Amino acid sequence: MPTIKEILQEERGREAGWLVLFLEGKFWKAYEQSAHVLTKLYNFKPSKRFVKLVGEEVISVGFPHEQLLKYLSGAVVEANGKRCRARVQCPCDELAFLEWKSSVRIKEPKQKPVVPLEVPEGWIQKPQVMKEENLPVFKMVYDLLLRIFHESRNLDKDFRYTLGRI
Repeated sequence: MPTIKEILQEERGREAGWLVLFLEGKFWKAYEQSAHVLTKLYNFKPSKRFVKLVGEEVISVGFPHEQLLKYLSGAVVEANGKRCRARVQCPCDELAFLEWKSSVRIKEPKQKPVVPLEVPEGWIQKPQVMKEENLPVFKMVYDLLLRIFHESRNLDKDFRYTLGRI
């Protein structure tokens, strides 16, 4: 499948009176002026989005693969794999295309709604605040542990390990 840069390059280099279509999945898509011509002929709903890779807004229309003969029945068609060129009788001038492109609104990406997470009551406990009057107790216990650790270094191995089991 061609990149968007290649698609736009081919679209801008096409001959007047020709459409350029690209098969993307199960759909034929036309870009820029080819999309404009198809919209004039068949009243397609265009889609416009900003493409970072090329740094500009790109407009396109598409239709299912099965409908290709319906839309291009009276045209001279040259198919080449996933590309198709069709000669149609619908002139397109640059000024009309630019006016049409500027009138189409850009398609914003759909944002998924944020669903708040409901947690059953009692699952989350609020942190309890320590009161200042309890802090000296923790300091004294910590000091005691440090002292025991320091004094137990000099004890015999048998006594040192039994001290923790008491």
